[in-house]
Amino acid sequence: MAVFYAQSESSFTQEACHNDNSARVITFLGDEISRAEDLLEHELKTNRKYLRGALDMEPLQVVAQMARDRTQQSIGGALQVAKVYASGHNEFFGIMWPSSNGEPYFMGRKLNVYDAPPMRFIDPDTAQFVDPLPQIFADLDKYDFGSETEFVRQCYGNGRHLKPTLTDAHRERLMRIMRDKAYHDFLHLREQTEQYITNESVIETVVPVDNGQEA
Repeated sequence: MAVFYAQSESSFTQEACHNDNSARVITFLGDEISRAEDLLEHELKTNRKYLRGALDMEPLQVVAQMARDRTQQSIGGALQVAKVYASGHNEFFGIMWPSSNGEPYFMGRKLNVYDAPPMRFIDPDTAQFVDPLPQIFADLDKYDFGSETEFVRQCYGNGRHLKPTLTDAHRERLMRIMRDKAYHDFLHLREQTEQYITNESVIETVVPVDNGQEA
């Protein structure tokens, strides 16, 4: 559904963007719509998605490709991405821009991740979520996560590879545990450094004083 402002009625109106009988709804709004549709068709045919009837994040990949194309004068800048779920819940995502090795952006603005609220980031190259969790944790047994140690070990299994079947809730819990561990280790290191500086400052060096008298 697209929303437009009707000058004649001085109000917003809405129009359906698709045929009600279509099995799959894909709608682009804005400039260069025909090119976006052509790119999407090419993407679906290349990956044989038309045959399987599958559709994932290909429209987002098309928008990212066009936004990074410098020849598109009216399209550009870091993407602003949000999703509305069937339940009515909505979620806004950050994006690594202009590529997976780029910098974090949120709602079109460059982001300081240390001041940002918890959110998920999207890789514009794959249109998949950036996974902040280490996939392999070979030396896991060397780390102490307190009461959460057993949970962390279960997440990585005996082979110490992150289990792909983890639920979103367990992934969020694991990320929170690792953030807390990193912060705890940082504070411990700061305490050690401050103690070292304090100890060094109390060491007095005796310097001979020349009183001007000859031996």
